[in-house]
Amino acid sequence: MKTCSKCGETKPRTEFHKASGKKDGLRSRCKQCVNTDAAAYRLENPDALKKTHAAYRSAHPDKCKARCAAWYVKNRDKKLARDAARHRENPSKKLESSAAWRAANKEKHRASMAEWHKENPEYHRIAEQNRRSRKRANGGQLSPGLAGKLFTLQRGKCACCHVSIEDGNHLDHRIPVALGGPNEDWNMQLLCAPCNLSKGAKHPVDFMQQRGFLL
Repeated sequence: MKTCSKCGETKPRTEFHKASGKKDGLRSRCKQCVNTDAAAYRLENPDALKKTHAAYRSAHPDKCKARCAAWYVKNRDKKLARDAARHRENPSKKLESSAAWRAANKEKHRASMAEWHKENPEYHRIAEQNRRSRKRANGGQLSPGLAGKLFTLQRGKCACCHVSIEDGNHLDHRIPVALGGPNEDWNMQLLCAPCNLSKGAKHPVDFMQQRGFLL
């Protein structure tokens, strides 16, 4: 047993931090008092602590990086939830920090996006259509996974000539964006490459009349 020099309580030796310079090998204050004083110091001296931590990280970058990586592995869900909450509370700050990171890491960002597009071709197609619509201010936004749903609804065939599109297809606006067609799910269809390139920005009625399907 040992008596804390701060609170005066007598506690088991396990309630005290070790201290090799002390006769009994333990600190004079108990763990609870040490933690309470440390918390109070952090509240009263935030700027001093920031400078101290920044200096330590600057002097030991590899050690800090390894420690952060190990912590992330053990607390991944906690970190993601905390970041998501912070982003919801400060959306503008998130946009600013993301823009700053992209500006400072252009090559890394470009490589990361290229890899993501390669692994997620369908999401990339939807994102590209949404981007085009925003540029023309047509309104609307396509749902993720729309291409897969259309492929099922069209039974894997081109909406125009009915050939198989299993080996590749184009996501097409029935009423073209150039003619004011909205960027909404109901205005989309899958065409084979020849049909989509032939259709271009033509109105669907005009296009089908040219092919002899409509009067």
